[in-house]
Amino acid sequence: MKNPTWVTFIGVTGMIFGGLGVWSGSQTVVMPHMLKMHQQMMSEMMKAMPRPPAGKAAGPQPEDMMKMFDRIYEVPDWFATWLVIAGLISVVVCSVYVFASISLLQLKPFALRLFYGATIASMTWTLVRASVAASAGGFLGYGIVASGMMGLAADIILLLVVTTSEKDVFYNQPVMIRDFTE
Repeated sequence: MKNPTWVTFIGVTGMIFGGLGVWSGSQTVVMPHMLKMHQQMMSEMMKAMPRPPAGKAAGPQPEDMMKMFDRIYEVPDWFATWLVIAGLISVVVCSVYVFASISLLQLKPFALRLFYGATIASMTWTLVRASVAASAGGFLGYGIVASGMMGLAADIILLLVVTTSEKDVFYNQPVMIRDFTE
């Protein structure tokens, strides 16, 4: 049986978005370590920068630049732990999203319910992540909110396409009965 165009579009798009979500979630797990390493590298670079002679300062001083970089890392202490937990949950949610998208492409009878559930779970998790990130504030927190809102918009669009499309192909499948008496 040939897949309707919308099934192919949603299935492939869902696999791409879900795969990107798994990748992003795994990056989020290691983000606290990467931020600490980046902060140490920036600190070492600032110490190694040549200092202009007194009274001949042109442009920002290394100390001023370091203060700017420190603002990027201003998040509450609990946020590093939250990033690891959020990343792990994101990997699980997005893996289910990928599985649901594959199931759509295979026209599995349970695929629609699974896709609805995975999309709603993804949207809910995005709102939770965005709320926690906004409460943490800072450049990093608001960056997470912004990227989450783009993902939420994509989920809404995919969900609208699925809910408004013809779904007969999932309900009019022949039942395969195997004869075990042979």
